[in-house]
Amino acid sequence: MNKHILILIGLIVVSVGLFFYDGSNSSSVSFDVDMFQIEDTSSLKSLIIERFGKKIEIQNPDGWLLNERYAVDPSLIKVTKAIMSQVSIIRPVSRLNFDEIKTDLLTKGAKVTLGTKTGVKSFYAGGNATKSVGYFANENLTDIYVVGIPGYENYLSGIFELTLNQWRDRMLFASNWRSIQNLRIKYSNAENLDIYFDKKFLAVNSVNLLDTAVFMDYLSQYEQFMLNDYLDEGEFPRYDSLSKVEPFATLTLDDIDASRSRNLKIYPLIPKERFYLLKDDSDQMIVVDKGRMEKLMKKGSYFSVNK
Repeated sequence: MNKHILILIGLIVVSVGLFFYDGSNSSSVSFDVDMFQIEDTSSLKSLIIERFGKKIEIQNPDGWLLNERYAVDPSLIKVTKAIMSQVSIIRPVSRLNFDEIKTDLLTKGAKVTLGTKTGVKSFYAGGNATKSVGYFANENLTDIYVVGIPGYENYLSGIFELTLNQWRDRMLFASNWRSIQNLRIKYSNAENLDIYFDKKFLAVNSVNLLDTAVFMDYLSQYEQFMLNDYLDEGEFPRYDSLSKVEPFATLTLDDIDASRSRNLKIYPLIPKERFYLLKDDSDQMIVVDKGRMEKLMKKGSYFSVNK
């Protein structure tokens, strides 16, 4: 008897639901799930991101350039292409919070314009407060969708929320023992390090018997050395103040390829900070973590067998 009553109640609930259902949210509403995709990402030639009143322009006339000035992190171009070749619409956003999401996209989201050899694609990108759900919307913000990549759980819109400095190539050194001609670290109050090309191989100042294993291990650090971040004036006042004092060391590297040569000022480590401040020839502030930076800052005697 109780079983029959439960079945009857279930049928009544279904019937009431069907009575009030008008089909307005039906999955039969059609849209192209691949509408934001770029089929041939090799044809991508430009990327413009507008957010918070700032514009990031990434162009590829002959190698990717950021705002016509800086080299671009190549890994981020690869990520962008991967996302745009696979992004898929999961569902339209609910009409209940459509206006709220639209406002967020206008005020906090990014307007993205992608240029290819065949045309231009523009859309808005953003997400929820916890950055767990990504939204893409058409240029007029009349259609907003939850987007994703099947089997990929990361927040897709995050790539379009990066700052200009985060888009920059972070490769600080890309030299090796074959290409280095001279490497000098001049300290204000300590023994300098001078590495120079001596006829057939590199030599170190004041070192008669070179520990070759230690020396080659040291030079290998310059092959793919990434900085941690670029800083703009005003971001971190403590580093702004530090940049006004005298550096305690300078690092000069001359490479066969002039584009890989470097001339850097190194500033004292702020107590309890984890990063050294550096400045390049353009006075760009750079930070490098303490552990890796101190592995570079050696003296000539460090390479002697008799140290």
